[in-house]
Amino acid sequence: MLSTAIHWFNPIVYIMAKTINTFCERSCDDDVIRGADTAKRREYIKTLVGAIGRCEPLTSLSTNLYGGKKAMKSRIASIMDGSKKRRGIIVLCAILLAAAITGVAIAASPNDLPGAPEALWPTAPGTEVVKNTNGWIDYSNTSDGYITVAYTGGSGKRAKCRIEKILFGKSADKPLLLCDLPGDGTPVVLPLTDGDGKYLVSVYQQINGNNYGLIVRLEQNVSLRTEYAPFLYPTQLMNYTQSSQCVKIAAELCRNAGNDAARFSAIYAYVIENIRFDRELAESVQSGYIPDPDRTLESGLGLPFDYASLMGAMLRSQGIPARMITGHVSYANNDNTQYHAWNEVYLEEEGWILADAFHGAIPWNADTSIWSQEPALYTEIWRD
Repeated sequence: MLSTAIHWFNPIVYIMAKTINTFCERSCDDDVIRGADTAKRREYIKTLVGAIGRCEPLTSLSTNLYGGKKAMKSRIASIMDGSKKRRGIIVLCAILLAAAITGVAIAASPNDLPGAPEALWPTAPGTEVVKNTNGWIDYSNTSDGYITVAYTGGSGKRAKCRIEKILFGKSADKPLLLCDLPGDGTPVVLPLTDGDGKYLVSVYQQINGNNYGLIVRLEQNVSLRTEYAPFLYPTQLMNYTQSSQCVKIAAELCRNAGNDAARFSAIYAYVIENIRFDRELAESVQSGYIPDPDRTLESGLGLPFDYASLMGAMLRSQGIPARMITGHVSYANNDNTQYHAWNEVYLEEEGWILADAFHGAIPWNADTSIWSQEPALYTEIWRD
């Protein structure tokens, strides 16, 4: 309430306050229904629904009983969910609250605000390159956690890049990255996500069908300037430039944010408020789909892959280390799993935290199955 009173002009404060209110309501519900059977949970729901009709207009010191039809639907689903509630979303709520409080304290002394974080932009200077007539690998920036790769053999054939880590003289069983390359010669930035050590990078050209032949290869020892370096630059799956709309919006959202926690909370709140699940795309998406953060912003729609790409791009543009993870998520109340994408975000006071923007937007993504945002339920396959 203090933050909204001071920052009445800032819509992000209202979004954070709304999110915190929702989580506080859920916590109260959990206390009331702890140990209750289905019948008692239904009686509690009837009490809530009955109270809606008797609600007085809200005052400045009142709490919100009814946040609209969608919010009430989500709340009822949570009440009827008899599974043990997880802590992940509570941790995220705490970060949002801390960021809101910190934002108030810092904004009260504008002269103390640090300058906007400097975004990092990849280059391909060509000082260290391996190449042939059909492709090249620029490894001039391995200490910054990335390489730049291009396939120049023409659009008639597909091309792929595979990145592996060499351990004890042999490559690991699973590559760190396996991706398609554009056929028009456009360079793509690919991350080196497994820390220091020896990497093997291979570019393959399609011969026919699923048969590919090697065209260029690099084996390189990598020593990162910082362990966070690979997660601070735009890449093929989180692609943005200085002129990208997502970069401009992130800068505007974080204009008065005093620390990374406040920047993260503003960006997270924006994504879950403004992007909805694209059911039509989900039914037609093809293998090799590449997300585009600005396209997601323009349409206001996306897959979990798009949510993670957009949020990761916005965070990185603000100098916040962010990973995009693809893998499987388990449901909280059964053994079913679902292919999914999410982020991990580094905050100095918290370390790496899980941040699933698609999960956060579930109240607006009606009829989407709910799982807990608990790290133990998430299984990583790929990391960007």
